Amino acid sequence: MVGGTKSDYSLNDVTAGIVASKHIGAYTLTDAEKNAVTALAGDALIQPLLIKNASQASFGYVGKQLTFAANTTTLVSVQVKVLSGTAYVYLANADPLSSFNVLSVDGKDLVVKVDSTAKPTASDKWVTVNFLVTAGDEDISYRVELWNGSRDGATTSQGTVLFNQVTTSTSVTTSAFKAKLDADFVQSANDVVTHEYTRQPVTVTYTDADGKKATYTRTFDATVVYTEYVKGSSIIASYDTIHAVTEIDETTTTDDDEDTDDDTSSDNNYANSTSWALQLTSIIVAAVLVLVLVIVVIRTLVKKNKKLEVSQGNYYNRDSREKAQAIINANKAKRAQQALDAQEQGEKENEEEKPYDYDNPENNL
Repeated sequence: MVGGTKSDYSLNDVTAGIVASKHIGAYTLTDAEKNAVTALAGDALIQPLLIKNASQASFGYVGKQLTFAANTTTLVSVQVKVLSGTAYVYLANADPLSSFNVLSVDGKDLVVKVDSTAKPTASDKWVTVNFLVTAGDEDISYRVELWNGSRDGATTSQGTVLFNQVTTSTSVTTSAFKAKLDADFVQSANDVVTHEYTRQPVTVTYTDADGKKATYTRTFDATVVYTEYVKGSSIIASYDTIHAVTEIDETTTTDDDEDTDDDTSSDNNYANSTSWALQLTSIIVAAVLVLVLVIVVIRTLVKKNKKLEVSQGNYYNRDSREKAQAIINANKAKRAQQALDAQEQGEKENEEEKPYDYDNPENNL
């Protein structure tokens, strides 16, 4: 899974695992190794990964599967401290179909070797290994591998190495990263290794002056796709010219295409006319429905107003009541007067008809 032969990878004389600086006294390490871990921790607490080869061997750890997204730039950083021996940091293909080969840019492997002479970054005492990778038009599956001795067993190592942090970032630009390396390390011509690559020719399809399709081949100059900063323990790799398209379509619409569109539209005249007829019918039906609705609303309002008038006619205001009462009183007075007149008339008639009572003279009064 990492190359080499089975016999190259043995736990014999190998001590590996995470060590906690808080409990450094409990480990089977030399005093120099314990002091080195304590010095790296400082006032903080660290838990680095330790690989100690007591004899010449190759032993390492592989990380989980990650991805460089297409057309993005990603910085992968690893903190390394070599007490003795030689450490290797790889970016390997994490796709099982690739046999987990080391990623490469036109034959240049993405691997950084660190020994005890490597310069730490600033004052943190760690050597920071960096891979700045720009993906092309394809995603790249990868994993980080940390080794004491080479992964293929070709170069063994005896000694102790520590790996602290593995981080990734997509907020770094190539220009800013180069400027930082130049500021942190004094680079000579031998300290910077570059490799160029010429992008494959591209076949471009276009529309010529006659409106016909034609093609031509677009070629490119060589560009730098791999830069290794030896003192800076860093590699800048670019796949944008390696994983790139080889065919480009730049054709435009021609008059023939427009004529074809016109013919197609004429073939659809019947369908279009039928569609308009259906739309007109729908509009007429909708208008009739709206008219019927308006008539119903008007009739409802008229009926409501008539009921309101009748309702108002059945009620009297104060003036109406007073006038009605006056009429009633007048009628009563008239009837009372008529009754009184009738009574007086009757009495008068009785007086005229009553005979003189000689026996009771008092009745004649």
